Amino acid sequence: MLVVITFKVDNMRKIVENSIMRCLVFGLMICMCLQASGQDSLKCEKYIYVGERTIEHHVPTSPGEAALGTDFDLISTPQMAFEYAEMVLKSVYGEKQVAFEYPFSIELVNKCWWCISGSLPKGYLGGVAYITISKRNGQIVKLYHEK
Repeated sequence: MLVVITFKVDNMRKIVENSIMRCLVFGLMICMCLQASGQDSLKCEKYIYVGERTIEHHVPTSPGEAALGTDFDLISTPQMAFEYAEMVLKSVYGEKQVAFEYPFSIELVNKCWWCISGSLPKGYLGGVAYITISKRNGQIVKLYHEK
């Protein structure tokens, strides 16, 4: 009887020690990933939809916009705009740089253009990526990165 109780206690101790070890290893891996990425905290969101705004000056539409008519928007939602912008920005600036600038801000200007910009973690200096996309036809109107 004493042997069976000792065996159960030893097994439970090993299970607890293994669980603690796994938690420590997992925590260490998370810390290493955060340190390698240079970010202070996990960013869960890839983009934030800021809303709409209207600007006073008029920007003429391109011939491609007129050809689609007025009832159809190729890039109709913030999600579509983000996915398109993310694909373009990754091809130009690289996946690592784009991931560093999450979450991106998305704004619909004059109900015509998606303006999307990156963000930096607190305490970082530097520029972020900017891209403006036509809601009507997906044309990239502006694309640049600040320093």
